[in-house]
Amino acid sequence: MITNKIYLNLTNKCNLECSFCSMYSSPNNCRFLSFKKYRKILTKQINKINPGDKLIVQFEGGEPLLHPYLYLFIEYLKFIKEKMNIEIELVIDTNGILLEKHLQSLIQTITRIELDTTIKISINTEIPHLDKHIAFCKDVYDATEFIELFHIKFNVRFKNKEDWNLLHTKLRNGNIFDDVYTPHQFNAYGRASNNIEYPPIRISNTYDKWSCFACTGKNFKTDLLARSNYEKLLLVM
Repeated sequence: MITNKIYLNLTNKCNLECSFCSMYSSPNNCRFLSFKKYRKILTKQINKINPGDKLIVQFEGGEPLLHPYLYLFIEYLKFIKEKMNIEIELVIDTNGILLEKHLQSLIQTITRIELDTTIKISINTEIPHLDKHIAFCKDVYDATEFIELFHIKFNVRFKNKEDWNLLHTKLRNGNIFDDVYTPHQFNAYGRASNNIEYPPIRISNTYDKWSCFACTGKNFKTDLLARSNYEKLLLVM
């Protein structure tokens, strides 16, 4: 079985403006992927997949929970899954700030349509009220462990050794221990392109085939740097 993955930037709007953001996201941005382009992307990708293969769809941003069509996008995955009779998994990459507001609706939607879904929550030192955020992450992780098809994962990122030591201490104090996450340092691209402490972006070989898309629906295939540069250009277009 071949695993195909598509990374969809749903919006360049975010409720944060992090120094390391590869998509140059900000509360002042206002571009959202349209449903028409979303459907076109999925149709093209599905037509490339052979029977028995798997498709993983990752919603990124910006903050994907800000997208007004978020639940319509999720429902459409169910439609595609049943129509084409293929295995589809969903990943939602979020900073988690809006997750409490969306949690019940997400669980209800995911369990009703039986779509295997992972919510990947960012944990880093630029998250406001970090101790409270970590406590919320731990509560959500524990409270949803028993829910079939609904998974919580932590996207733990750090800037340098000093930053990691601080973050690691806060995680342990919040009872989030090393066995439930794998920490990674930020990469030198996007807003952090000139940060000499960060390693360059690496192309992952985790999946057999993958593509990344900007918030306009433009396909950059496996060129993460080109997508990032394009997202920057959108700010002045």
